[in-house]
Amino acid sequence: MKKKEFLNQRALIIGGSRGLGEMTAKLLSIGGANVTITYNKGIKDCSLVVDEINSSGGTAEPLKLNILE
Repeated sequence: MKKKEFLNQRALIIGGSRGLGEMTAKLLSIGGANVTITYNKGIKDCSLVVDEINSSGGTAEPLKLNILE
């Protein structure tokens, strides 16, 4: 993957606070994408991922989402 491959792209990662979603969010942010990471109950996990991405020069934001509502 090239460093700016996803520059000026936005990505919505459903369940991005851990596991495959976390890795996807981090990879997309390394490529330059602005990522939005959803969580339902895991605000702590989500905040850690968002903070890690933002402190590494990427752009990420959390979004509470309950797909059943």
